Amino acid sequence: MKITLKKPHTHNGKTYPAGTDIEVSLLDAIWLKGEDVIEQGFDALKAEVKKLTDKADVSAHDAALKDAQAKQAANTAATAVAEPAATPAAAQPQTSPASPASGSTQTSN
Repeated sequence: MKITLKKPHTHNGKTYPAGTDIEVSLLDAIWLKGEDVIEQGFDALKAEVKKLTDKADVSAHDAALKDAQAKQAANTAATAVAEPAATPAAAQPQTSPASPASGSTQTSN
């Protein structure tokens, strides 16, 4: 969303003077409006929200979300098959701590 700054503002590490038009996300624009940094009124913000909530956009978003979830599930399943199961602790050979060498008693004088 293109916004106009009312005050100097730093966005993504770059400082812009008042009156500059910059492109920001809708969430950034809402935050900037709450901070009274942009000239756009709430009507302009509501219009952007309406664009995102049109039925066609929502359907496309839902389809993309389902596709992403299916890919994630497939990747998770493939990873589970590709990685061997961990050996249970009970099946692992037991090791004992090293014992001190016999006959090597030290005495202090």
